Amino acid sequence: MDILRQHKKAIGWKLSDLPGINPSIYMHRILMEEEIKPIRQQQRRLNPTILNVVKKEVTKLLTTSIIYPISDSQWVSPMQVVPKKSGMIVMKNQHDELECMEVFMDDFTEYADSFEACLENLFKVLKRCVNTNLVLNFEKCHFMPTSVREVHSFLRHVGFYRRFIKNFNKLALPLSKLLQKDVEFKFDQPCIEAFQELKS
Repeated sequence: MDILRQHKKAIGWKLSDLPGINPSIYMHRILMEEEIKPIRQQQRRLNPTILNVVKKEVTKLLTTSIIYPISDSQWVSPMQVVPKKSGMIVMKNQHDELECMEVFMDDFTEYADSFEACLENLFKVLKRCVNTNLVLNFEKCHFMPTSVREVHSFLRHVGFYRRFIKNFNKLALPLSKLLQKDVEFKFDQPCIEAFQELKS
């Protein structure tokens, strides 16, 4: 917790705390083949409830300067609204013109051989985030359990998918041992490996 307190600027608690990546650090470009013709598609009608959610989301993104209005784009794709468990609704492209591509630019994992080394690496990562004005979305940050209660919560969550995880009980054994009565809480290397394996 001390490391997180020292690097408060690296964590965004709400959307307005996420300024985006400074173009001086990285600029994204989409390279198009010359013979590709632009596609313009009409937006489908949305029911009033969903339309209200879309308007609120677009207004929120405009207010925080994550998006800006544009009226002369040659490319227009309708959005699809997808309900999420968290209550937030994600707006996606309706068509899959770019199904051949997956981008993992918003994800990274910090790891090490021991918990202490993990904390040291976390310090370095968060310090670099602060130095480059990169803000991480807290809702997407997953930290290793630091108590029996957190281990129990984690195992409950991943346990929901146990039928899809081969050898789940064997993989979860180091973590399950921490839940036994009168056992000292020591999140050692086998626990770290089990946590990383089950998380992925």
